[in-house]
Amino acid sequence: MDLRWTDERCILCTLKLTERRTRRGATAELTQEHLIPAAIGGRLTCNFLCKHCNDTLGQLEARLKGDARIRLAIDSLKSALPELWASMSEGGPYIAVGPDGTLGAKLKNGEVRVNSSRRPDGSLIQPLTDAVKTVHTVLRRSGATREEISNAEMKLKELPAGVRVKIANRIEVLKSTPATAYP
Repeated sequence: MDLRWTDERCILCTLKLTERRTRRGATAELTQEHLIPAAIGGRLTCNFLCKHCNDTLGQLEARLKGDARIRLAIDSLKSALPELWASMSEGGPYIAVGPDGTLGAKLKNGEVRVNSSRRPDGSLIQPLTDAVKTVHTVLRRSGATREEISNAEMKLKELPAGVRVKIANRIEVLKSTPATAYP
């Protein structure tokens, strides 16, 4: 449901439309905002915030999500407000701890995924979906047949954790799953 805003001024900067157009150009128009965040079921909207102020608030929100104190506060909402937790945590930084040590990670679609990185010895650390794509690309570029690529991808997907296996010429894989992850 849309609540009608009867003032032309932005609720934050309090500038009238003509002043906003002079100072802000393309970001002068008022944007539709949820009065109660959509993430927690808010359906009431109102056009009371100019695009410039909305963008500024979005940047502030992004910085706050990266603040460790805010991240821990958000994480404490997981059981009480799971939808709000999910929307606020998506893409947030995590630390994954496993047999390979401590790795950077992020939350994607509700799952903690390690960040792709290259080790000093040239080996790669990647989430499984990225690793499958990398193996496919490396083998295709080296002239492997479709069958060789398909076999290597299948071996990779079926590989048990903790076992190093040669899945193709010059490609060895060690599948590992982090034991714990922290925001």
